[in-house]
Amino acid sequence: IEVTRLGFSYQSMQVTVGAGETAVADFGLRTEAINLDELVVTGTAGSARRREIGNTVGVITSDDIEAQPITSVSEVLQGRTAGLTVKTRGGAPGAGAEITLRGVNTLGGPGGNKPLIYVDGVRLEQGNHQYADEANNQATPFDDLDPNSIERIEVIKGAAATTLYGTEAAGGVIQVFTKSGGGGAPQWTFSTSQGFSNISHFGPKEDPTGLHMVDCSMDPGCPESGSWLKNGYIQEYDLSVQGGTDVPYYFSASLGDQEGNISPQSATNFSLRGNFRFEPLDNFTIRSSNMFTRREITFVPDGNNAEGLILNVARWERDYTPGHDDSAILEMDLRQQIDHFITSLQMQWSPSTSMNHRLNLGLDSSTTSDTEERPWGFFYQTTGDREVDQALDRNINVDYAGSYSSDITVPFLNLDLASSTSWGAQYYDGFNQGLNGFGEEFSGPGDKVLQSGVITEVNEDWLRIASGGFFAQQQFGWNDRLFVTLGARWDGFSTFGENFGMAFYPKASMAYTISDHDFWPSWWETMKLRAALGESGRAPGPFASKRTWASTSGDDNQAAVILSELGNEDVGPERTQEIEGGFEASMFEGRLSIDFTYFDQTTSDALLRLDRPSSIGTEQALLTNLGEVSNAGYEFTANANLLTTRNFSWDLGGNYYHGEDEVVSLGPVTDERLKGKPVSAQFGDCVTNADAVGERPDFDECYLGGARPTTTFGINTRFTLFRNLTLEALGEYQGGHIK
Repeated sequence: IEVTRLGFSYQSMQVTVGAGETAVADFGLRTEAINLDELVVTGTAGSARRREIGNTVGVITSDDIEAQPITSVSEVLQGRTAGLTVKTRGGAPGAGAEITLRGVNTLGGPGGNKPLIYVDGVRLEQGNHQYADEANNQATPFDDLDPNSIERIEVIKGAAATTLYGTEAAGGVIQVFTKSGGGGAPQWTFSTSQGFSNISHFGPKEDPTGLHMVDCSMDPGCPESGSWLKNGYIQEYDLSVQGGTDVPYYFSASLGDQEGNISPQSATNFSLRGNFRFEPLDNFTIRSSNMFTRREITFVPDGNNAEGLILNVARWERDYTPGHDDSAILEMDLRQQIDHFITSLQMQWSPSTSMNHRLNLGLDSSTTSDTEERPWGFFYQTTGDREVDQALDRNINVDYAGSYSSDITVPFLNLDLASSTSWGAQYYDGFNQGLNGFGEEFSGPGDKVLQSGVITEVNEDWLRIASGGFFAQQQFGWNDRLFVTLGARWDGFSTFGENFGMAFYPKASMAYTISDHDFWPSWWETMKLRAALGESGRAPGPFASKRTWASTSGDDNQAAVILSELGNEDVGPERTQEIEGGFEASMFEGRLSIDFTYFDQTTSDALLRLDRPSSIGTEQALLTNLGEVSNAGYEFTANANLLTTRNFSWDLGGNYYHGEDEVVSLGPVTDERLKGKPVSAQFGDCVTNADAVGERPDFDECYLGGARPTTTFGINTRFTLFRNLTLEALGEYQGGHIK
């Protein structure tokens, strides 16, 4: 009897069954360290086996997600993939996180260093949701997803792996695949998680009051508990059903609520998902994926300003509130509502065993409403004011990919090669619209609308960006061991200058499973060598290439226009070139796996603003391709199965990343302070006569360090008892940056 399951090691057993007898054979499968036949989608023209890919791919499965007490999708990524760094923007419920892959490879051009994120083939909004200024916290579209509906996440890092995604993919790509249902009778699943968040101390340990956040019993307005901090209760409920015969389906609904550690912080979320799959023809499959999420978030005023709660409490008697009653700050109303809808339709047609076509249509649409109100009688604005911001973000993408596979014989070399030719095209259309209304100087207390203010104003903005590109790729395979891939991408973008034309990004990769040779030792089951070279880009921002004008008033309040942006007709994308090499290995019957990668990136034509003479009619600097950034490092991942018995197993894993970026050149505006320093270099005043006693300190500007981690280390361990109970721990360290 042979037993196989994707993601688990193969096992076999010889069983003898006598006539009229019954035999029972028990198998305990271990998690497989490296599965080279595992199908990977991200970074390829279509699905490809891991053994064919010349770059590293990080994979997180539903098994990893189900074992974690997570409250957002960002937390799913934390500490699980080498080179992936998650930095939270704040501890408030609903606050998003910043995700970077392999550090920084840009000088801060439009879009920053964010990766592209796809959900079932739909490209998500790359920016953050709109937010109220006084909240100083931003929600992200990525965290609108329900983690329990995710089947798999694939992560690729660097230009060598993202060439086929073209412009805007230099920061990497994260692709999320949700559950689709396995067919058959309906299977219902209900799960709930309960927990709390806690902040044990705030500020220096020598201060028992915790900067008066832990103990505020002597302060006016202090909560009855004697502390501004409390345990934040967290609850989540998920219900799903999957099944179907002719039309397999997956439905899910989730409801969650998270309280903050400071009242009235809170975030509630409600999510629905419906996925379907059907085959009207034997060789034609249609898949539909649909999601709706509503999030309602309540913030408290935060940040380094006179209305920030923590700032005022920490300053104690040097605060800004009347009578030192900091509870007056909480009279401000800060609320946000997010409605997010994602839908995709994928059609796959295979007219023969050697040819395949795939067409994907996707829509990502979200509306955000923020309310910020200082009521009448508020200490900082006694007559009160109210601001309402509404934003619409709509993204449409159309992707087509085709492939043709065949076998080629080269007689004079006595070679039999497998050939795979792929081609495709993409179109993306992004639209953003925002409305802002403001009213101030209310005549009295009570509920308000904007026109309640004596002074009102309204602002509107909208923006549309379009891009398109096509690619071609050729792969040759020899004996299912050696695979060589060549490819290229051509891109057009609405923000490129008229004189620039199209961007061209080439790629090449090699993957060689050397362990398939007979000379390889049997205890070392898998050894795959890989290398890749590729380029991808980062587009200039809106209006970078266009001359724009702004309205103003002239003499006697007559309408007039002035030059706003000069525009650069030659501006193009930043270009990131990367070389990546490494290996994947497993040994000791799959009990130990190792994955190592070295990468070296160079970003040329980095976008910078070049000051122009004010005599041209505008003070705006010109966005120009001037700079250069280097970024290099290595990643290491290891997983081990330390012990497996019938009723107990113990797995231990870890990953390590170290990478350093450096400003090589800023073109003609090079600042010698920055050259050779990290992109996130921070400077500040340092005492130059620290050893002098009784003298006035002297200060001089000095380099303090980089603001981003250069080293991350993650470790996780999992215990499985009686095949039913799983205990898992996960930890992460980030260092190498200024604290």
